[in-house]
Parts: sequence; structure tokens; C-alpha cells
Amino acid sequence: MSNVTNISGQGKIQQERTATVAIIPGMLLERVGATGIRPHSTKGAIDEMLFAENSVDMQTMRDGEYAIGDTVFFHQYGSGDMVNGILKLGENVAASAKLASAGDGYLEAVDVAVAATLATGVVASNNAITFTALGTDEPSVTLIDPGANDQELVVSVEGLLVKVSLATDGSGVITSTATEVIDAVNDDDAANILVSAADTGASTGAAVVAAVATTALSGAVAADNYIALAYQAVDATSAALDCAVRIK
Repeated sequence: MSNVTNISGQGKIQQERTATVAIIPGMLLERVGATGIRPHSTKGAIDEMLFAENSVDMQTMRDGEYAIGDTVFFHQYGSGDMVNGILKLGENVAASAKLASAGDGYLEAVDVAVAATLATGVVASNNAITFTALGTDEPSVTLIDPGANDQELVVSVEGLLVKVSLATDGSGVITSTATEVIDAVNDDDAANILVSAADTGASTGAAVVAAVATTALSGAVAADNYIALAYQAVDATSAALDCAVRIK
């Protein structure tokens, strides 16, 4: 990637902090503690429009990345400023596409709303489940080991919490498979107001699930919760690529 990071609009005075992880110039950033900086880590959400620069010279071409412990130069940008961000792998955007934080320093298209989700289990173990929020709320899900023998699979709802008490055998060992949990959640009228459940990726759902502590679904992005517009069309389906953007 050999593009000028800053295009127009100097934002506030250039700032510098210490990299807590590797950072590529052009990444969207967030502050860590009193002196640290890292790639922006929350999908969709944004507090400050901070982008990593290459050096003190704002027109220096990008030629590498910051390592942990390096001093990172960055600017805070404002509405109308233009900067080269980085589209995450898999993005193919048209000019004027709405972009938001992908949760890892990269940008992604958000022309449509993205629902909150929660992934449990392991795909390779065939017990992986993805719970998807069905409304604007961000509910929570827990898979409970009842700690008793011969229990039935029971789904209940308390406020925004979907509780799945798993079935057990005569020795108190959990017997509920991912498929059974998915069907129970999707068939429960109260739970299905809040979430839907499905196999994750190639997981078959045939294997027994494990207990999961109460965890909130996350990652929701409203259709208008964007931070910038793509200035030109960019196809990043095969590799993460620079994209000139205009800050919202």
C-alpha cells in the first residue's frame, strides 16, 4: 500500500501515542489508557475519528507499519475531511458507499443494518450456534448446565435474557445437541421475539453443546450509523485495500 494517508483537512494538531499492537498507517484508531493507541476495536461504534499517519510529514508515502511500542503519529479528523482508510478483506464498495468501523481498524460497508449476533461452540466440533437479534435491542443468551440428573431442555425469557436450560442424562451429563437448542429457541414464541438461532458455517449441529455464561449479543450497526463515504469505487474482495473516504 503506497498511498498518502492524509488527503485534505489536517484535523486537530498531530498527536502521537505508543502502539499497543501492530498498526498499519491508514487504520482507524482508538486511545488506550493514558498513552496507548490501537486499531479501533468496536464494530460500528465510534467516538473519535482518529486515523494513523505514516510520519510527521503528512505527505510521506505509506511504507510499512508500526510495531508494538513504536510511537504512532495520528490525526483526529472532522466532517468533510478526506483521508485514506483501509477497507477490510472482502469489501467491494461503490463510490459514495457508507462505511463504518469493522472492529479491527479497517472499514466496511454499512448500507444496510447489521444485526447483533453471538457465536457459541466450535464449528469443527459441530456444536456451533449463531444467535441473531431480531429487533433493535441487543439481548443476551445463556446456556445453562442445570447440575441435576434427567433434566429436560427448557427455554425461558427474562427481560432481554434468553435462558436455555440444557437437558441431562441420568448421570447429570448434558445431552442437548446444537440442533436441539436451535430448534427449541426458534420454536419458543417469547425467545423468538428477541433472537433466532442457526448453525454456524459448516457446523452440522449434531454434537452436544457446552454451558455458556450470560453473554450479550453485539456488533449491531444501524443503517445510518456510518462514519464516512467512499470517495471512489474499490474492490477489496481479494485483499484489504486503501480507500479514499470523506468523513461524515
